[in-house]
Amino acid sequence: MAQDNNYDRNAELLRQALPLMSKYRIPATPDNYGVWYQYVAGDNAQLRMEIDDLIGREAEFTAQINRELFKKYGADCNIDRIEGIRGNLQVLMEDVNSTLVTADRETDDFGGNLNQFSHSIQGNLGLSDVQQLLGSLIVETGRMQEITKVLQQHIMAKTQEVENLQKELNQERTRARTDLMTNLFNRSAFLEALQDSLRQDDVIRRGRLCLLMLDIDHFKAVNDTHGHLVGDRVIKFVAETIRKCIKGRDIAARYGGEEFAVLLDDTPKEGARRVGQQILFEISSAKLLRADTKQPLGPITISIGLAVYKPGEELLDFLERADQALYQAKRRGRNRLFADQSC
Repeated sequence: MAQDNNYDRNAELLRQALPLMSKYRIPATPDNYGVWYQYVAGDNAQLRMEIDDLIGREAEFTAQINRELFKKYGADCNIDRIEGIRGNLQVLMEDVNSTLVTADRETDDFGGNLNQFSHSIQGNLGLSDVQQLLGSLIVETGRMQEITKVLQQHIMAKTQEVENLQKELNQERTRARTDLMTNLFNRSAFLEALQDSLRQDDVIRRGRLCLLMLDIDHFKAVNDTHGHLVGDRVIKFVAETIRKCIKGRDIAARYGGEEFAVLLDDTPKEGARRVGQQILFEISSAKLLRADTKQPLGPITISIGLAVYKPGEELLDFLERADQALYQAKRRGRNRLFADQSC
């Protein structure tokens, strides 16, 4: 009954969301539907307030606005999607189990018929009786072969469905941990990875767990001068540069807006400094052009704060020291790396 109620509710929300999307000329993509599904569901007050404000101002739901809405509120859809796939996997497994139980009963029946045949042929039987028993045995064997064939086909089909759903589940899990614009880790996935790294006693004892906090300099001016689409291109360029400069078990994330974070695992302070300096050089020496006018964007630079983890330190304190180092890099003129001096 609960499943029926859930289905009815989802269907009703779908009927409400699609006409609204059509009214405001919003493309019916999975991402957009996820946002408007939440809107009509009314579970996210902040999302509802923001969309109501846009509607009240008669704002056009441009591709940019739709992307921003999904970036802000799409994570909840990913969680619902993952839970939905898990539910489908459970239903499939129950279906396979039911099929196996049925096949087990059929096998028991077949075994009983064989025993009955064995007892029958031990008596004084005439030729016609033997022929009749053989005919029954052939029919029963054929029936069992058909059951086995159907069972194999059913199991194969369900196995493929399970594999497809498992693949889809893995993709959704990855998507839930990924920043959609840059394909780096998102903030929550990065913090989870950082927490896991704090359990590496040997690495920590040797002072080889380093954190870089990076921020694009004067990014608001880039958006104000060239627009948000160009700003998005700059963010993607910085993300790709960071990705190229790290290796192995290093983890990079878009920490929020124009801010990034890099966890350098099993790397000493000087090694982390070299990585940071390489990122600084690659970004500041690039000559970015507008795609439409081919005009230079002007200098794009970043500032970086570096901190080394102290044994026993709280995660938030570690992040705070790296963030304060970033602040010092900004304060001292930007386009530079500043290392925390307390370690």
